Amino acid sequence: TYWEGAVAGSGSAAGARDKLGSRVEAHAWDLMTQPAPTAALEGADVVFHLAGDPIAEGRWTAAKKVRIRESRAVGTANLVKGLEACSRRPPVRQCATLRCSWRSAAPKAWS
Repeated sequence: TYWEGAVAGSGSAAGARDKLGSRVEAHAWDLMTQPAPTAALEGADVVFHLAGDPIAEGRWTAAKKVRIRESRAVGTANLVKGLEACSRRPPVRQCATLRCSWRSAAPKAWS
């Protein structure tokens, strides 16, 4: 089925379960301060990285633009740290927050 085997990393595991349903395995992850949890990544077939400061909320002030950029750069770097700690890394990784123009966060790991 659509959610079969789905795992989510979120600032709130309970919030992710509320939004996505009980069939999704949810893990708490503060993308700005810690590597992605290996328990959420280990053995996965695909990782879709969609995390970051919401672009549809609030005005795009200078501070908001910094938060958007930093949440994606730091979040991507912390995702890569979590992936590097896995003994079996997912063969497919897709970063889809805006345009991945922050590749410099971890160029070696994504090549």
